[in-house]
Amino acid sequence: MIDKSMERYQKARAAYLRELFQRPTALQRIGAMIATIWHKCWGGILLLVATTGLTIGLCAQEIPDGIIRGLVMVESGCEWFSVGEIRGRWKRGADGEISHFQLTPAALREMKVEHLSARIEREPALAESMARRFLLICYAKRGNWPEALATYNGWSRYRSSGARDYAARILSLAAVL
Repeated sequence: MIDKSMERYQKARAAYLRELFQRPTALQRIGAMIATIWHKCWGGILLLVATTGLTIGLCAQEIPDGIIRGLVMVESGCEWFSVGEIRGRWKRGADGEISHFQLTPAALREMKVEHLSARIEREPALAESMARRFLLICYAKRGNWPEALATYNGWSRYRSSGARDYAARILSLAAVL
């Protein structure tokens, strides 16, 4: 009888110790809360700043300037000179497109940056960064500039004649400029 009660006591003690050591300490819980707050607040802001600068730097080398210049001319009738330097006024599109690059809400959703639409409207460098990023997504999907530009314009309707004409106008402007 004593052996069985001692055995039960040892099993209960072992279970209690396992649970005790698996449970996070107060210090670990506080550290996890601080990490979560840092990640949600400052981490997101720092990541956004870093990726915006990185995206502009990387994309500027991968997308020919002529294509960006032609894209801005066709989309908004403005002139592109360099990263973030665009002259001319743009109007919001009928479907909610914003900036000189006429980024659609669907494009912003695709890139998971729809919460930045107000900043994209005000900051040409950020708008250009997002347009370059979306254009690279389109290029990765299609593999060539004519279809990438048609996808930028029509997404799933990239094979339509309107989207192909759009791409041809940009490419002809890029060749002339």
